[in-house]
Amino acid sequence: MLGLWFGKLAESQKFRGLRSGGSVIRATFLGLLLVVGALVVGSGDLDAFQDVWLPNHAQLLSEVEGDVVQLGDWYQGQIEFGIAVPSYMTDVTTMGDLNPSNVHQIYGIEPGSVIMERIPEEVEPVYNLQPKLVESRPAGMLSEVDRLYNEEEEFAFIGWRPHGMNRVYDFKYLEDPQDALGELNDSATGRR
Repeated sequence: MLGLWFGKLAESQKFRGLRSGGSVIRATFLGLLLVVGALVVGSGDLDAFQDVWLPNHAQLLSEVEGDVVQLGDWYQGQIEFGIAVPSYMTDVTTMGDLNPSNVHQIYGIEPGSVIMERIPEEVEPVYNLQPKLVESRPAGMLSEVDRLYNEEEEFAFIGWRPHGMNRVYDFKYLEDPQDALGELNDSATGRR
């Protein structure tokens, strides 16, 4: 079983030590991208992967469709994913509002993730975005979010729910009136 990011630690621990057909389930923590987790499950080298977000990861799942079975939902609630800013940035409500703001960078996550591909391919051209997208591991991004938030500076980052950041920081997901993020704008429920 694969617990991908640090947020998966508690979820993976739920399964550690359980017995399945006489075998003890072992949780393995790997700092890998989603695509690797999906493909490793698809190859049979890993039995479970706990981090599927639909519709965000539909393409990745389609690559292993015949080899992977979705067991169902185990998170109940609203799932969101997008570019976010602190709520104290009252003049910024849409992605296009980033240009006249003092935001110079959008703090992102790993390269290869769906949203990190979509922003340069679709969002930047549609909104002629001036802030530069910065790739990082989630822990590095959250370190910058914490520093900038506590200094009440203007900044943008990739946010997602469910995640502990939603309890720690008061922020808002930016509207995308041109629908540049496509299906990533479509909130999902309980598909994790």
